[in-house]
Amino acid sequence: MFGRILLRGLPLVLVLVLAGLLAFRVVQQQAPGREPALPAPDPIAHLFDPNGPVFFSGGATTLTEASVEADFELEVPDEDAVPSEDKSPDVFLLADSAEFALRYGSNVVLLSEPLKSTQDPREVFEQQTEDRGLGFVTTIGGSAARVVPAGEKPTVDGVGRPPGADRVTVIEMVRNDRLITAYQLDGSPDELIKMMATIEG
Repeated sequence: MFGRILLRGLPLVLVLVLAGLLAFRVVQQQAPGREPALPAPDPIAHLFDPNGPVFFSGGATTLTEASVEADFELEVPDEDAVPSEDKSPDVFLLADSAEFALRYGSNVVLLSEPLKSTQDPREVFEQQTEDRGLGFVTTIGGSAARVVPAGEKPTVDGVGRPPGADRVTVIEMVRNDRLITAYQLDGSPDELIKMMATIEG
């Protein structure tokens, strides 16, 4: 009742913004059993926009500051393996939820978050691939991973990808009880796999 009273007093635009933020958090909290997906409400523009934060709540920082503030080892790929002309990443850290992100230029983003499932990662990835008819399961640097190449179409009826996501290659990998997800706009899976293989762990 109290929530309904508050919403009635808010402008429609603000209500829509709040709804969008809630949808974004729901998408983020579906790891690792979630379908690799881009944050709502505008997947491509938000995630790869070099002028905005990766996380809606901000968290912009530097690698030096993040390494001091974080209570986990930061997953940073080798600079030479990053498939982007910009090798100096924008860095984001949400210390309270232990979420970490790197964005290289406007075409590569890496997200890291605590693993929320106790299931075997490979079994989860294999089941996702079978259920959705999308992507393939592999091993990267000794860790289970699921790859969804850009342009790939689901082979299971009723399964789709978010708007614009057909241009994006997505890799999910579990390492050290963390889910690491990499996104590359207009790239190849091989490039992103090579980058993920350089992450220590």
